[in-house]
Amino acid sequence: MSAVEVQRILVAIDYSVHARRAFDYAVGLARRFEAALVVLHVWERPAYLPEGLVVGPPGQARRTVAELIHENAEREMTQFLLGCRLCERLQMDVVLETGEPAAAILRVAAAHDCALIVMGAQGNTGVLHHLILGSVTDKVVRLSPVPVITVPDPRSGSRRVASALRRVDPPGRGSDPPSA
Repeated sequence: MSAVEVQRILVAIDYSVHARRAFDYAVGLARRFEAALVVLHVWERPAYLPEGLVVGPPGQARRTVAELIHENAEREMTQFLLGCRLCERLQMDVVLETGEPAAAILRVAAAHDCALIVMGAQGNTGVLHHLILGSVTDKVVRLSPVPVITVPDPRSGSRRVASALRRVDPPGRGSDPPSA
């Protein structure tokens, strides 16, 4: 069996606490593998806003909503990365994209030749959005040609479920067999 070679890792972030955990995990992996890190944030233009919508207060320069969103994403990325003390010796590329998040994540991972994608198991989308459209993470996991590591929220029920499953006795060890 050959060793796994990881030269670039993509971490997708949405500035949530879940993204912070995924980012910290990706930084640890990048340091361990001596890999470069591609930090990606994707935003989707709300469908109800026309593509070329221009806004601005009276007497000031008018700009498109896309420009304002991009500037805000740059500011948020700078703030997000400020708290990373372990990033000093990492090669890191920051990418800001617009479009459907799952497709953009896969496109950027391929363009940067990433061997691994890291993302939070959940993000900023609401419950209704998730039920109707599915989560970005689910789509990326299903469609990615490279491994995807999802970093769970420690407050989620996954640990409680795993703990409960460990407590269940297997058949033949004191539990009654299932009845037909």
